[in-house]
Amino acid sequence: MSTSRSVTAMASVATLTGLLTACATATAAAPADDEGRLAPSFAALAQQYLDQGAMSDWDRAVVEKAARTGSISQADYDEGADNFEACMVAGGERWVRTRHFNGVVEFQPPRDSSSSEAEGENQLRVQWQCYSSGYAVTQELFAIQQVNPDLLSNFSLVALNCLKSAGMVAEEFPLDEYERAMGPHLLPVEYPFDVMDPRSQTCLWSTGSAVSVDGR
Repeated sequence: MSTSRSVTAMASVATLTGLLTACATATAAAPADDEGRLAPSFAALAQQYLDQGAMSDWDRAVVEKAARTGSISQADYDEGADNFEACMVAGGERWVRTRHFNGVVEFQPPRDSSSSEAEGENQLRVQWQCYSSGYAVTQELFAIQQVNPDLLSNFSLVALNCLKSAGMVAEEFPLDEYERAMGPHLLPVEYPFDVMDPRSQTCLWSTGSAVSVDGR
């Protein structure tokens, strides 16, 4: 697959807010071992989250199961996403729901929505309440399970490996070039791959990055 196709547009690359940041929160909950892994197994990673103590009762039930079985089922994850969506609607927020190729769900405000400062604060408040009272930890762990089976602590490397597997970049595409391309940009940027392709979006969102390009 050639990497010649690129996107030139105004773009933003942002870390997912609050408990949405799989990479940041996972790294905090599970420091990397000497081999650069978050934990020796997924069950051990789930146990590390349980040892942290701070999660909803719903999350705890799912994560305890993951610590026993070594995985989170799609059904449990989807139930959490459904509960989150219902909570958001009850709080007056109807967000767009997208299921990525690996089963990870993304929620975003409607593209054409505009809000006052007070409305924006309400969005953040409702979002935080609905995640923290629901599946905040489950969604983080599920994303790691789906995109990072080797439990690598370098989430840039995880994203790049995912993009290579999806055929979005060549096998020889270097990590430092990926990190430069995905760093913060204030000017129009030319990406070395189509960041808005659904395969790219799956890799990026699942590793804790939100990327938007004007008009797409």
